Amino acid sequence: MKMKAATFVLCFAMLASVPSVVGATQASTTLNQDAVSLSQAANTLYFGTSLGTYIGQGKLVITGGFSGGNAHGDRPEIDLTVWRVTNGVKEKVGGYFEMGWPNQSNSINYSVPNLPFGTYEVTYTGGPSLSVNANIYFN
Repeated sequence: MKMKAATFVLCFAMLASVPSVVGATQASTTLNQDAVSLSQAANTLYFGTSLGTYIGQGKLVITGGFSGGNAHGDRPEIDLTVWRVTNGVKEKVGGYFEMGWPNQSNSINYSVPNLPFGTYEVTYTGGPSLSVNANIYFN
């Protein structure tokens, strides 16, 4: 019994010393936030950098571009997520992933059709040295 209790305490202590996933994600996306051109004033972090909050229904259209990369030739990548926000709770309703070419302008063309009336937030993560410029609207 003492061995089980000691093992539990050791495992709990190890878990307590590991940083949370949310904290790690916010730190990595904050590094990219300085190079972002936002289409809306809102820039709340929620598992990524926000491209704004939108109220409407129908097809949510996201177009624009992204660039990035580094001197080693690593390709930039972007991972967009569309969240429905209800009473402060966010539910994923769509997502888009694209790898681009380094040091070039790469296109974003994505839409989520048939959304019911509500509030939606679009966020992104990615890198290296990612810069994003997007037009987001309901059609």
